[in-house]
Amino acid sequence: MQTLMPQVDTDTKEFSDGNPLTGVKGTVVPALWMNNAQGAIRNIQSEMLSVLTAAALNPDGDSTTQLLDAINRLISAAVVTSVYPVGAVKFFASNVNPNDLFPGTTWTYIGQDRVIRLAASDGSDVLGTGGTDSVTLAIQNLPAHGHEYSGTTGAHDFAELTTSSNGKHKHQAGFEAPGDSYAQFITGTDNDGHYTLNFSSEDGDHVHTMDIPSHDHSYSGTTKNTGSGEAVDIRNKFVKLMGWYRSV
Repeated sequence: MQTLMPQVDTDTKEFSDGNPLTGVKGTVVPALWMNNAQGAIRNIQSEMLSVLTAAALNPDGDSTTQLLDAINRLISAAVVTSVYPVGAVKFFASNVNPNDLFPGTTWTYIGQDRVIRLAASDGSDVLGTGGTDSVTLAIQNLPAHGHEYSGTTGAHDFAELTTSSNGKHKHQAGFEAPGDSYAQFITGTDNDGHYTLNFSSEDGDHVHTMDIPSHDHSYSGTTKNTGSGEAVDIRNKFVKLMGWYRSV
């Protein structure tokens, strides 16, 4: 801003209309003073226009409050910048747009359906995104494992078993065996003797019994595959808010 312009060059440093009745002349306004006045006024206007420009306001010849509006807006922006510098994050529990709330600043919406994860300490991955709400486990996600099973069959008492009734037979045994005769013969000359050839004794139709003791059987193996591979929802309980960060 310019310094004070020189005052008018009169004894009183003021303008005078003069008095024709007394012969007092009016103050002569030189071009220098008018140029100084014009320069001072334009300088003041330039200063005011700079304030409007800084507040993103266009001059309006019909408004008498633009300078005040600009100053209030700049003060508000300065306060907002001190509290919310570029990169600051703001959450709202209602549908509020900080671009309207804080004129002169620019805010970007973080994005919907996301949670916050802290970035690297050097800021190299700020605003990086990733993750998912659900996952499908694959074989490589599971620890190596198996399933074993074992057991014992129920005991069953088979009691006593009996063979079929058959097998009746006999054998040719020979001279005067205890069984029936099957042939005769004579020995000697004068005192002959009569003899027979007999079968062995006979064992008729009969059966045999056998015992099978009560017993059981053990078994083991591997279960068959199961499962359908459906995705698992891994979201924690949450509350949704509007999230913005100041980008400019």
